[in-house]
Amino acid sequence: MKMKEQYFRLGWCDEDNGGVAYAPKGTDANFLPIEGDYNGNITFEMELRNGEFSDYLGNDLGLSMCSEKLKNILTKYLEISARAQWKEVWVLNKQRSERNKYYFFHLPHKYDVLDNSKTIFAKGSNFVVKAVISNEKVNGLKVFDFTGRYNGIIVSSEVKNAINEEQCTGIEFLKIPNE
Repeated sequence: MKMKEQYFRLGWCDEDNGGVAYAPKGTDANFLPIEGDYNGNITFEMELRNGEFSDYLGNDLGLSMCSEKLKNILTKYLEISARAQWKEVWVLNKQRSERNKYYFFHLPHKYDVLDNSKTIFAKGSNFVVKAVISNEKVNGLKVFDFTGRYNGIIVSSEVKNAINEEQCTGIEFLKIPNE
């Protein structure tokens, strides 16, 4: 009997002494739209504080920031139709005079993969309080985001295993129920 696929939301975890990237004062965290393309360029540099560089980097904008290594893993599993956008941003660690390239992950198209009868939404909105993924709707996706979230990354167990095999740091995998 084949086990049903499992899905996980990538969360930032500082167990590896991961630092936090800070944008310049006054930077609007909403420069990436919830849905739709972002055609601009990142014109600011961020500063790493309180720890080390990690593959999934926490930041004060609340966006998904990936190292080159993590970007390459996720890209391998993305559907071509997803049209993922990777927006380059530099992060500086002033204490060590190091500067590393990261990427904001943005999916212009969110997928309708939720089991609406079991997902809990905030009253009067499409904001997802507790997601339940529909196995029928997900239809083999490996890396995606769903409507009602702001620029998250959802991965299948296959992608989770690939990330773990490459020993990516700074990631906590939060299981999302599916039916």
